[in-house]
Amino acid sequence: MPSPTSDSNASDVGADALTRPSVLVVEDNPDTGLLLCTLLDEVDLDPVLVHSYDEALKQTNGRKFDLLLLDINLGSSRTGIELLTELRTHEGYADTPAIACTANVLSRDTPDWFSEAGFTAMVAKPFSFDQLFSVINKQLGRPDRSAQA
Repeated sequence: MPSPTSDSNASDVGADALTRPSVLVVEDNPDTGLLLCTLLDEVDLDPVLVHSYDEALKQTNGRKFDLLLLDINLGSSRTGIELLTELRTHEGYADTPAIACTANVLSRDTPDWFSEAGFTAMVAKPFSFDQLFSVINKQLGRPDRSAQA
């Protein structure tokens, strides 16, 4: 028979996962991806990290994420823009908030340009913790905790 402590922990984990918004993080750089997921976890989000277009499609097959955080340059022949275009055709993802995350900001890479590509927001690398979470909180309709700190 399981101990009350393990039952309690199991139900706490289940309840926690139900209340924390899920975030699909698509980032080809393993170090950057790990850092992003660590930071997201610290602010009561439930991140899932993948490193490629194909991995992202596998994760979204049968699972609905509350937010998409997509690197634009995935280091392969596919981009975050192509991934979002594909995901927008999947059931449940037509209106999912999607944040473009890019280090290669060109003159054409304005928030309007990313909006036309289907993103609801963008952050340019390098970004600060406060910048990232301000955008995330806005996309999720959460209070902007970074402004309160």
